[in-house]
Amino acid sequence: MEKKELFVAPSLYSLFLYTLINENWTKSDYVLARIPIVILQRLRDLYGVDVYNYPVRIGENPIKKIYLRNKDYFDFYLAYKNRSYDSVWGNDEFLASYPFRKQGIILIEDGAFNSYSKEETQRRQFQSEYCYLNYWLYWIFDGYVSYGWNDDVKQIYHTTAINLPKGIAHKGIRIDLNEIWNSLSQQRKMDIFDLFGLSLSLVDKINEFSTVLVTQDLPIPDEDKIDIYKRMTDGMDMSKVLIKTHYAEKTNYSMVFPESTVISMPIPMQLFNLIGYMPKRVMTISSGAVAPFIKKGVDVVFLGTEIDPRIVAKYGVVKKDLYMPKNL
Repeated sequence: MEKKELFVAPSLYSLFLYTLINENWTKSDYVLARIPIVILQRLRDLYGVDVYNYPVRIGENPIKKIYLRNKDYFDFYLAYKNRSYDSVWGNDEFLASYPFRKQGIILIEDGAFNSYSKEETQRRQFQSEYCYLNYWLYWIFDGYVSYGWNDDVKQIYHTTAINLPKGIAHKGIRIDLNEIWNSLSQQRKMDIFDLFGLSLSLVDKINEFSTVLVTQDLPIPDEDKIDIYKRMTDGMDMSKVLIKTHYAEKTNYSMVFPESTVISMPIPMQLFNLIGYMPKRVMTISSGAVAPFIKKGVDVVFLGTEIDPRIVAKYGVVKKDLYMPKNL
């Protein structure tokens, strides 16, 4: 019987890394959240795989949200409790990973969170999970700490941009995205292009720009976020600035910066680097997507999360140093 694998994650970036790491990604089952519908549909239509779209509850009153979140989890649990997989990949902080944790999830980096200390991870985990009945009834007594701190996790795939904390560094499998990309067959590259909707015409378009602003979905009002971006780009000819948005954002950057070219399609910024995009300047508040561009010859403007205490409260302190290559 053919081996079956499962990928569970609420992260487009982790999904992107999975397509690079696992040559069988077009045959896996998927449980995803916060992923654009167009990506889910391409997985189904192009590769015929099973995709479970785990609901994300935002904007409802607290009591209703807690009820619906618990209902969503138990609906998922009932659907998957009798399923078994030879291997499970993804993010173990994701609620949908709960039924598979004991078999040992093969972790895939989810950005800066993988560099947090055990204490910071526990704090964030409690903040996100305290409203779940299954957390109080079972998981809190199990003592599971996500992001690789649990003994059941044996492997953590992470890029050269991230250094794992000392306590779990021995589990790390460091990957170089450029080396992997260069080793892929043309068919595998085309499969990745098709999944994320990267066309040759778009490649030609982005290569016209030497300056790119990488935006983020942040826990601050749009007007505050836009004010920061306007200060970052003050005095620039905006017709020469490419704006690459985060897929979860609702901000209409074409209205804010009408002269700029805005790419709002859910394409990982890291993929731009792999196809040879070489800007001279990259700007962001604190997006880890700019990590591949932190190298000689590129002026990287990275403000860091400390630009606003509300961002620090959600994501912790993230500075450019976190992503600095050791050879710079």
